[in-house]
Amino acid sequence: NISEVLRIFLRARAQHEIKMFHNLSPPEPKDKKEASMGPFVHADASYLAVLADNPTWQMSEWVKDKPFLSLCPGQKTEILAYLCNELLNNKAVVNQIENTVENIQVVKRKKMILDNKVKKLKIL
Repeated sequence: NISEVLRIFLRARAQHEIKMFHNLSPPEPKDKKEASMGPFVHADASYLAVLADNPTWQMSEWVKDKPFLSLCPGQKTEILAYLCNELLNNKAVVNQIENTVENIQVVKRKKMILDNKVKKLKIL
């Protein structure tokens, strides 16, 4: 289910953002029983407050309540914009785009040279 995958990704990114920007780590479960109870069972109030204010976390809550396709257009757009920004900040994606643009320029240059040769041969 795409909504579930999207929710898991958005939650993970929200937790990463909180760790990076606020230097707060999510509480770790002590055993398997606590882990099965759900995330943030023993989270302190400051972590939960920062989490609730995080826009990425709020997006994950939208997808938790409804499937992605049944969200309103504004929410869908916000999620898609976030995903696009994440992709454009990914080094592998940026490198692939740069390599493709360079390859296109090389091919266009070769085509122009070949077209000029063809024109010269037609004149002869």
